[in-house]
Amino acid sequence: MPFEQPTDHYDEKVFSIDEQLCALLKQRKEISNNDPGFPPHKNISNWAQRFGLYEDLLNTVFGTLRNDEEFRPRVEPKKFRRHITYRFPLFQKLNKKHFLFNFSRNIM
Repeated sequence: MPFEQPTDHYDEKVFSIDEQLCALLKQRKEISNNDPGFPPHKNISNWAQRFGLYEDLLNTVFGTLRNDEEFRPRVEPKKFRRHITYRFPLFQKLNKKHFLFNFSRNIM
């Protein structure tokens, strides 16, 4: 399902900052070799206090950055038909001493 922009409002005065944020995200990803981990709680706490932000906001931001593979577009084949199964029952009997074994197998 495609992302729907929550509002039409955008303050163009923040455009250059948003662009810098994107550049910093790319730089962070490259430096960490796409495995940044998660900052320790004391760092998050210090940054929240220093920059006047909420700790929960920073936890959410860094948590999302940690799982950025979740946002990779999923590719589905065209004309893909789901839930088609073919069943070929295979029966086999084996008589071993005084026991009769019955084997069956469904191939899907």
